[in-house]
Formats: sequence, structure tokens, C-alpha cells
Amino acid sequence: MNLDQAKALYPEIKSLLPLASPEWSESYNLREGIAEICIPNRFNGEVEPIAHILADCPYDDRRMMLKAPVYLNAVWVLLHEALRRIPREDVPAPTKKKIQTVAQACGRMCNDADFLRFLSVCHNVDTSDRERVANRVRTMIKVDSRAQLDTDEMARQRWFSLCDEFRSWHERNPR
Repeated sequence: MNLDQAKALYPEIKSLLPLASPEWSESYNLREGIAEICIPNRFNGEVEPIAHILADCPYDDRRMMLKAPVYLNAVWVLLHEALRRIPREDVPAPTKKKIQTVAQACGRMCNDADFLRFLSVCHNVDTSDRERVANRVRTMIKVDSRAQLDTDEMARQRWFSLCDEFRSWHERNPR
């Protein structure tokens, strides 16, 4: 990968990283006889599979898959710390723009065409008006303001659950 390719991926990484499960684990499905990558259910703590690991998957690749969310978050933190430390004498003081918060990610998702299609099909949301969509999503996740997603753990879990539902639906209903 070259720098231009990495730069092109940056906006997508920035919007998806806060939405992904923070840690994955490996489990073995005895019934199907296959190793799985799993995440804990945000509500009941039960481990749920999100992917199968083929038997001939090399050990190092398996480790990389299992650690991907932790590694990506670590690289993200390192990147932003490195950028913070670079002296920028020739550049005017930056506007106060932060790493995307969960509230910002929610706002961005509420403008995503696939997410809007999911809301319309699965939750009968009228997606013709962005304000109506925003109000309905806030109602669905039981918050008065998206800002609560950055401070209220239960609200954040409800949002993540809706995102999980969307991802599952989207895998079954690609464009």
C-alpha cells in the first residue's frame, strides 16, 4: 500500500473504527467443528461468533485477525499522538477538531444511504427528512441528544446494538 491509498482509506477508517467491537476472541464451535472469532454481546455478555477461522489459517494470520481491533486502536492512538507532537510553525493554529466521537459517528451514520435503507426497511422510519431520521434514531436508542452517546455507557450500548443489527442486516442485504 502506498501513501495515497492509505490517505484514501482514512475517512472510512475514521468513521468505522469507533463503531467496531473493541476486542475479539477465539472460540471453538464443537457442533460445527470450526474455530470462530467472537465478540461479547453488549447486553448479556455472552460470546457470539462473527467469523469462522479455517483450519489451514496460519498461526500468525490468526493472531492478526484476533488482535485487529486492539491493534487498529493502538495505531490510531499512536498516529494522533505523533501528529500532536509534530511542530507546525508554518501552519496556522488548527480549529478545534477532535477525533470522531461516538455522537459524531452516529450523526454520520444517520446520513449514510445504506443505514437509511436499513432504518426504512427494518424500523419503518420515514427517511425523507433528515431531522425526522435523527429524532427517530434518538428515540430508538433512548437519548435526548446524540451527545449522550459520549457520556452515557448504557446509551452507547444501545447505539452499538443498533449498529450491530445494521451490520447483520447489511451483510444479508448488500446493495
